[in-house]
Amino acid sequence: FAAFNVGDLERAAALAHPDLVYFFPGRSPLAGEHHGVEGYARVLETAKRLTDGTIRLDPVAVAEEGDHVLVWGRLTARRGDRSYDGWNAYVYRFVDGRMREGRTVPADLYAFDAFWADASENTQLIK
Repeated sequence: FAAFNVGDLERAAALAHPDLVYFFPGRSPLAGEHHGVEGYARVLETAKRLTDGTIRLDPVAVAEEGDHVLVWGRLTARRGDRSYDGWNAYVYRFVDGRMREGRTVPADLYAFDAFWADASENTQLIK
């Protein structure tokens, strides 16, 4: 998460497996399944762009079991006059040291979805 927080999206995306499937919840333009390194990189880039780089994840707990990793952390971000300060879980499955599956699981899906709602700045490009 350190690479993402400082804007090094290339390094963050380098952890992705070529066959990655990443799920972003909700009904916003960012929501849905994103495939491969490019799809994952587009989600990260779009989130950074829509928040003018203010998005930040601070992990507070990490659990690992076999190929699975669970991260619990506080996500903060601003979009214009909106702000988000919430707890999210991130669930990952790794293959050969790279993320093969990932999922964002907000503790408050309604607040999370409201924050990302009507993100209209060409977010269709991330699909």
